[in-house]
Amino acid sequence: MFGKRKDKLQRKPGLHVLVILDHTGHTEVTYDPTDPVAVQEVRDQFDAIMEAQRPLVYTMVNGEQGSVITEFDPSAEEIYMSPQLVGG
Repeated sequence: MFGKRKDKLQRKPGLHVLVILDHTGHTEVTYDPTDPVAVQEVRDQFDAIMEAQRPLVYTMVNGEQGSVITEFDPSAEEIYMSPQLVGG
């Protein structure tokens, strides 16, 4: 199903990850993109964070930043959610 990922080397092939960066540090949720139940659980978590915090969300492709997204994309291998920073 899904769980916290310690580091990239421990992620099993075929699993995708949602990385949530916030005031508590970071949480990494791995999931199988072919498992509809796991995808829905991660989508629900993504949507709840988007509604509550309006974070910056972007994808990673081969270690390089991909694109900014506003909706959950289960096909994205890595999704990072980070709070918006306020300049001063």
